[in-house]
Amino acid sequence: MMAQTAAALRPALRKAERRRHQRVPVALLGRYMLEDRQEYPCQTADISPGGALLVAAVQGRVGERVVAYLEHI
Repeated sequence: MMAQTAAALRPALRKAERRRHQRVPVALLGRYMLEDRQEYPCQTADISPGGALLVAAVQGRVGERVVAYLEHI
């Protein structure tokens, strides 16, 4: 289900693309931790040297620090 959501997000993001680095589609499983130290499962949709698009059931607040733990990285 996460992969379907990630694929649905990509076209909308490309329309407003003004990023410094090119994003590359990459599907990696992992987990992330929000500032309250709660961890949640996630999957990457794409990655660049400046960031990553994570698909997950729980979102953090805008500007909140996130620590991501990704398999194979």
